[in-house]
Amino acid sequence: MASSPHVVHVALLALLCAPAAAQEAAPSPTYGDVKQRLQQRLEQDARSSSVLQQSIDLLEEQVRQAVEAIEAMRAENDALRQVVSSLEGEMATVSAERAEALRGVQARLAATSGELDREREDAGRRESELDARIRELAEALSLERTGAEKLRSELETTRSELKATLVSRDAALAEGEKLRADGAAARSQLEVLAAVAAEERGSAVTKLAEARDALDRERTAAADARQRLDLLNRQIAALREQIAALNEALGASEAANREQKVAIADLGSRLNQALAGRVAELARYRSEFLGRLRIALGERSDVRIVGERFVFQSEVLFASGEADLNAHGREELQRFATTLKEVAAAIPPELDWVLRVDGHTDRRPISTPRFPSNWELSTARAISVVRFLAEEGVPPERLAATGFADNHPLDSREDEIGYRRNRRIEFLLTQR
Repeated sequence: MASSPHVVHVALLALLCAPAAAQEAAPSPTYGDVKQRLQQRLEQDARSSSVLQQSIDLLEEQVRQAVEAIEAMRAENDALRQVVSSLEGEMATVSAERAEALRGVQARLAATSGELDREREDAGRRESELDARIRELAEALSLERTGAEKLRSELETTRSELKATLVSRDAALAEGEKLRADGAAARSQLEVLAAVAAEERGSAVTKLAEARDALDRERTAAADARQRLDLLNRQIAALREQIAALNEALGASEAANREQKVAIADLGSRLNQALAGRVAELARYRSEFLGRLRIALGERSDVRIVGERFVFQSEVLFASGEADLNAHGREELQRFATTLKEVAAAIPPELDWVLRVDGHTDRRPISTPRFPSNWELSTARAISVVRFLAEEGVPPERLAATGFADNHPLDSREDEIGYRRNRRIEFLLTQR
């Protein structure tokens, strides 16, 4: 902010030096019209900037919520894969127990072959039926395992795409719990079948009938499991559709965000141009202010203009080691205040200008009850000047007092000439 007025000041000087005939060549809008249009443009840009910023904040919040939901769904998917893996282990255990129970049944049938010759043929037929049902159950279990493998593969493939809502996640978890409960029920049924086979001693026909009933129940359970797998596949398809819709919404949001960024960049460019115009205008008034001061105070060695600053030597305003204005200093500052008020009356109110009064001391330390160090002395002198200018009618909200002590010397020499140059009060008309 401090360096931009220098650049604009050079451009402004070039414009001020242009021939007067060029300005009279064609009529131009009045200052009031230009001021009104500029103020309306700035207010419109400020409103547009506020609306765009609100939209950007809302979009960023929606994206953040979507990312959080995706991360939560990834964690839930990991848990669901663990449940599926556990269920496969339990199903393998159930299959082993079922095979063991069937081998026991076959052994007991072989042991009773002496008494049940007539029933053996029927038992053989029923055993064939049992084997067929076992094969059917094995095929059903294989299909179920294949479906589980397919489900696990699909879950792995869509893991990076899952961005479903909490309702879909809860549904998937509930389905996983149902699968676990069904696996436990199937295991319980096989345990009942094994117990019945172990307890039967009297009749192979009864044992085979009970085994057939158990197999029928397992077939029904397998059919129910296949139906649940079909339902889960449909739910996964619905999840994919939701993900596609979310991706489409995100794409539209990103496109809108890009358009808003372009609009914001254009708005920033316009604001920068407006700010540069204000800085240039303030630089013009600063140049006019310094020129008038030069004329009002005349050519003096103890009052000079350095760059954009107007500098009073401290001896003009204060006695040595004091911060109270002397009579001669009050006279000088009265002329200074008069010129400042004339220039300030022409500065548009939308230019938020301020006159900064900087106090500086030499490098020799001071230590008095009133001024323990150069900081207090330089600051007190700047405040004395600010108070006097306010008493002379300069608006106090346009004044600022700053003390720099001996930290910004103009002359590095350690002699009276260097000390005198460094003891000074500087005035800078700048933007607040």
